Amino acid sequence: MTDKEYMITNGVCRTIDVAYYDPLSIAPYTTYTSSTTVRGIDADVYTYNSSTYNVTLFVEKADNSIPLTLTQKASFYESTNQYDHFVGGVDFDSLFFEIPDVCTPPGVICPGEGVQDLEVYRYHAAHLNSLADQNGASQIGVTAFICQAAGTDAEPTYSWISKYTVSVDTAWGNYGLCNLHNCWTLNPNAVGREYSYGVTEDSGQCAPDSPTFGEWYSFTSVSECPSGVPVGPENNCSWQTKQLLQTIDIDCLKNLGFLHDCKADRGFPFPTATATLQKGFETCPDPNSPTPPPHS
Repeated sequence: MTDKEYMITNGVCRTIDVAYYDPLSIAPYTTYTSSTTVRGIDADVYTYNSSTYNVTLFVEKADNSIPLTLTQKASFYESTNQYDHFVGGVDFDSLFFEIPDVCTPPGVICPGEGVQDLEVYRYHAAHLNSLADQNGASQIGVTAFICQAAGTDAEPTYSWISKYTVSVDTAWGNYGLCNLHNCWTLNPNAVGREYSYGVTEDSGQCAPDSPTFGEWYSFTSVSECPSGVPVGPENNCSWQTKQLLQTIDIDCLKNLGFLHDCKADRGFPFPTATATLQKGFETCPDPNSPTPPPHS
């Protein structure tokens, strides 16, 4: 068995090429700080704090070997694990380590409707314009992502938003999480697709485009068609950037009131924020070009 993690969300499985680690392994390094009640259970609170990583662990007061909740915070993420009916010890059922059928490559492949051109947006670091081994989104999809991330402690160190025309084979694979130029996906040979944040059953992989949630895409370098090679299974490639249409700076978008509009919308489909994003592409200068954008 390979040393990987498998994550299943709304029926969709992704592989993560990192070794499993026990999140409770931090427990011996925590310090008792207070007592409280968690889900009606008397609990002791233990914490660990450093300049980059903070942990709060709640355990049963009656038995400190039984965890209730573990919260971890770092500069780029926050996660909370809730434990119910926890059973500790060295004995375990080997069935827990069997790989579920849904995690068998290549996963689900959608029937597809041939090759189509998509308008794809990407929020990214300055000057890194390539889509290879990156995620992209529809206009609503990228708005949802930026609204959730911008202006928070989890905001990525990104400064540009780009719009592309991309030719794709619509036989979608499962959406891959692309980080550090590596996409975690069951099928690196297909363009991955899901609704924003993987909402709905099967994450919307094969469903029609959603005017409510928008779409997210993943583009692996191994599935990119070389220049001059048409997209399609006959050429063993599934996507190709036809044109980088335009780029704007996130600060210009914020100056148009984008973050205020995100808060006012209070969730999908982010109509006001999406309209402001569109305004940004109509009015903000392109850092890739000295020519100002046309005004509508």
